[in-house]
Amino acid sequence: MEAPEFLLPRRAARWWQFNRRALLLETGPALFFLAALVAKSLYFVLIVYPPFADWIRPRAWAERVSLAGLCSLGALLIAVSPLFLVPPRRRLVWLWAGSLVLTLIILADVLHYRYFGDILSVSAAAAGRQVGTISQSIIGLLQPADIFFFADLLLALLLLPWYSRHLAAPRPGYSPPVPLAALSLVAGLLLSALPVSIVRGAGPTNFYAFFKIRGAAKIGVLNYHLLDIVRHVSFRARAQDLPVGERTRICSFLTDRWSVADARSDLFGVAAGKNVILVMAEGLQNFVLDLRVNGQEITPHLNALARRSLTFENFYNQTWRGVTADGEFTSLQSLHPLPDGAVPVLRTSNRFRALPHVLGEHGYTTLSAHGATGAIWAMRDIHPRYGFTQSYFQEELRDGERIGMGLSDGELFRQAAPLLEALPEPFMAYLVTLTSHHPYGLPQQYRDLDLGQLHDTRLGQYLESVHYLDNVLGAAIQRLSLKGLLDRSLLVVYGDHPASLGDQRDLDTLLSRYAEHPQRVPGFDQRYWRAEQGIAFLIHLPNDAGAGRRTVAGGHLDIAPTVLHLLGIDDLGMVTFGRDLTAAESSFVVFRDGSFLTGDTLCVRESAQRSSTQCRDTRTGQSLAPTRYRQRFEAARQQLEFSDLILFNDLIPWASATQWQRRGRARPDSGSLATVDAPTCPTPAGAAAPAGTRE
Repeated sequence: MEAPEFLLPRRAARWWQFNRRALLLETGPALFFLAALVAKSLYFVLIVYPPFADWIRPRAWAERVSLAGLCSLGALLIAVSPLFLVPPRRRLVWLWAGSLVLTLIILADVLHYRYFGDILSVSAAAAGRQVGTISQSIIGLLQPADIFFFADLLLALLLLPWYSRHLAAPRPGYSPPVPLAALSLVAGLLLSALPVSIVRGAGPTNFYAFFKIRGAAKIGVLNYHLLDIVRHVSFRARAQDLPVGERTRICSFLTDRWSVADARSDLFGVAAGKNVILVMAEGLQNFVLDLRVNGQEITPHLNALARRSLTFENFYNQTWRGVTADGEFTSLQSLHPLPDGAVPVLRTSNRFRALPHVLGEHGYTTLSAHGATGAIWAMRDIHPRYGFTQSYFQEELRDGERIGMGLSDGELFRQAAPLLEALPEPFMAYLVTLTSHHPYGLPQQYRDLDLGQLHDTRLGQYLESVHYLDNVLGAAIQRLSLKGLLDRSLLVVYGDHPASLGDQRDLDTLLSRYAEHPQRVPGFDQRYWRAEQGIAFLIHLPNDAGAGRRTVAGGHLDIAPTVLHLLGIDDLGMVTFGRDLTAAESSFVVFRDGSFLTGDTLCVRESAQRSSTQCRDTRTGQSLAPTRYRQRFEAARQQLEFSDLILFNDLIPWASATQWQRRGRARPDSGSLATVDAPTCPTPAGAAAPAGTRE
């Protein structure tokens, strides 16, 4: 069909008449790749908003998909517009290469979501250098259907000879289609008004902090990544030196925390002068303790140890996207993890004053050991900054049995034992296990559980891995006991973060059948939230002192203050956001997404899995109105804000100095902390005595 002369300028009509085929060749590849990329970006929407979820109406779901598709198309039209100005063959190469890069980004988002329940970010991608060490986990997350992500790229290669032949045909009057480039750019800019309005409507801060997954599904993953890049660059360009007013706010916040500090418990100093052995166990969750499946104890040795230890039943995960790195940072430094990314990757140059550093100042020799390479989560760089004077990673340890990402847990404990026995006392040893890391590739000779229908599920493989960890940890504790070290040490065992357990229905079956949990109810079930986020945490004291179960709620940030309290060390300069769990009667546990747990109330923020903020009575499960807890939400937000300000601006030395200053004590010399000028802080009433000495 030819365009009428009177509707088009004569030259344009002539171009249309002779270049219809050329127009198809000009636009065809671009339209093909645009359609394929929009479809791929919509796949992410489908996994965040399942089309058959009972909590979403079909019409609302269709509107979300349409909106995300238009938002994605806008970004892609802008990106492709300058390509219309380059020759067709070169344009095809750029289109294919660009589509490959964007496909890999979207696939990375999908894999990241399958493991973390979150979308990939610039900060998380900064840890990409350790991809090789977690390659088995990545492979385990792939699904056969993922091959379709590359179907358009393969089809384009197959059609390339046909396209080249037709492209070689002479095309009279051809010139670069500037109108197509302009049309693509204008259409893209108009469509980009949609994601801009969504982000502005939610508020950029709230959009990024609390609506990240759901927001990415609304505006499309590609627009989200553009927003994330802009945010990341603007943050990096931000000045590090805080105004005096901001420092005063932080100072007042720390002063308020000190003024309401918990009194000493009767266990203060019960382990004074003793060694400290911390075992951070990969993915060790609380529900596996005392769990029996088909009459078999999953963790018999840990169960026996728990009966002789301080065992905290309501201990929860406070890590975020840094998983193991967050578990390490939160437990040793007692500050919240970063809102995005991991401290060892993004804040490697910061000055810390963590638990190993404090113990080192009190005469302790400090050692860390991990069966993985020291490159993972930049542990080789960050451990000295935390205060460890000796560190052993896969490179320093002897070659031995390997399972998954590195040396097996059994091999780690066997090689660590003589190192600990040779250390001058008192010492602090920090051991990080690895074998129970996803994808749980435990060799067959170590699998001795009868798990029934859970056999060969991811949850079943996790239970086998935890059972193996329990066996080798039990052997290591037995050796400590025979050598007399157990009676001269404070032994701490805790999980670094929740495990990746796969299909939620498997966990429902396990807990309802073997742990006396009622079947999960539709919507938000706080009992299952607590099971999924609950982390094992127990402390064995010399001569089984203080053994018993504690119900006070806590989290990773409380580990360092509790250990220092039991050692009788009242360190005024350690900046901690946790508290001693042996003295605390009330609780306020803040999570990275702004959720919180008090003694009898759990409030969980909106997320990819929840369409709204939910509050529950932890005793009865009764739904509570979130509006009743506005002050608590604000207190949680402030705690996260001040933790971020301290980390982002490298203020630990300054905050430490202000704490010594306002309590009227001289700060001890510390080689790793630079002398800082601390502003005068408001001093609370009764501040003449150190924290913990008030009656």
